[in-house]
Amino acid sequence: MSARPRRAPTSRRGIVATPAARIAACLLALTVSGPATALAQDAMAPPPRAGQTLDLEGAIRTGLSRNPSVESADANAAAAQAARWADWGAFIPDANLNINLSQTGFTTVTFLSPEGEPQIQDPPLASDRKRSAVGLSFSWDIFRGGQNIAGVKSGAAQSRAAEYRLHDAERTVVRDVKVAYYEALKVQKLVAVAVGQLESRREDLSVTEERYRIAGVTRSDLLGAQGEVAQAELTLLDRADQARTAIRELQVRMGFAPGEIDPDMQIAEEDVVPTRARLEADTLVARAIATDPQLLALAEDQTAASADRWAARATYIPTISLGYNLSRSQDLAADESLFNLYPDNTQNSFSIQASWPLFTGFSRKEQNAQASSSLRRARADYAQLSHQTDKLIRDLVDEIDRRQQRLGILETLYEVETERVELARQQYRLGSLPYDNLLIAISQQTTSEQELLRERYDYLKAWAELERLVGSGPR
Repeated sequence: MSARPRRAPTSRRGIVATPAARIAACLLALTVSGPATALAQDAMAPPPRAGQTLDLEGAIRTGLSRNPSVESADANAAAAQAARWADWGAFIPDANLNINLSQTGFTTVTFLSPEGEPQIQDPPLASDRKRSAVGLSFSWDIFRGGQNIAGVKSGAAQSRAAEYRLHDAERTVVRDVKVAYYEALKVQKLVAVAVGQLESRREDLSVTEERYRIAGVTRSDLLGAQGEVAQAELTLLDRADQARTAIRELQVRMGFAPGEIDPDMQIAEEDVVPTRARLEADTLVARAIATDPQLLALAEDQTAASADRWAARATYIPTISLGYNLSRSQDLAADESLFNLYPDNTQNSFSIQASWPLFTGFSRKEQNAQASSSLRRARADYAQLSHQTDKLIRDLVDEIDRRQQRLGILETLYEVETERVELARQQYRLGSLPYDNLLIAISQQTTSEQELLRERYDYLKAWAELERLVGSGPR
């Protein structure tokens, strides 16, 4: 999405001199005053530079490259893929090469005579014994009751589940970045509203002071106008603090530490507001069931658990193995080199072995029970998440339809209230409208403007959540 160049709001009376207005002036720089410059899509995107404008696409790309949750899911997917080697390795014979080179020295000082009496050898008998042995062995489980086949099936399902969870982590990061981005924009717009309201209150105070000097209004009206200015300054301070908090939240969702980026970084306006006729909830639910990475990962968990259960049941079946050993060995004389890797004596053997554990202390029963429980849990988790997804999508469809209608009504209401305030101010300057009636009109206009902003960005947040469930592009 590209951002359209916009002008920063300006005051009708020039620069605001109060501390609250100076804070607002800094925060208003967060809106775009020039063309947006998207962040480059690097393996690890750098923080935005001073003066660089961050748009929504750049924020999403940065979040996908830097957010720790994506990195963690990617590491899990890589580990699951690497584990496939071990699954396929169960079909391959094991081979071992053994080399044993030994030298033993001994000295005999005492010995027993044929009569059983201890004797002393004088001089002592000293000697060395050397031995060289080399062996190569193969073993191959040709039948394990299908455990190796079940292991391959389970490993493949676990690998696919890890990939789906990586996709889900990416979808979640996109959703979180969008929500944080929209929240930051919403608060910044509310800051702009607070700045405008402060300027308007000051203008009203100036008019009230002029009219008070000519006895056109009462002292109570003057105090009320002064109080409205003070209240507007307090509101601006609160909005300024909320804007900085929203920026920090966006930075964290993008994968940065809050102190890593300038808190007054510029954010481009997001002008694209999706509009569409009533969404078909049944179609979106079916799409989510077929494509949601969370549900697909849980479906793969069921496949893996089913394979693991078969592997557990196969432990009751005998195992048949083939074995072959080839060895060479030789006793060496004291003057021969120990490092003899080609001894003279040879030996080879071939074996067929069948193993059938008859009783293992009920460990196989426990293993089968755990595997069956894992399969039941996987099925229950899938059913629960599918029901939750169904409900959430239907709720979001209703919410989006409702908010779309509310947006149209609130836009009309804001236009009406804005025109009403302009008329009320003209009448107040002419002295034909009491100050209390002007305050009522201003308050209603402020409320409608704030509601319109909140509704607009909450509407975008609802779309972001729907896109996480059904994938991008449901508009």
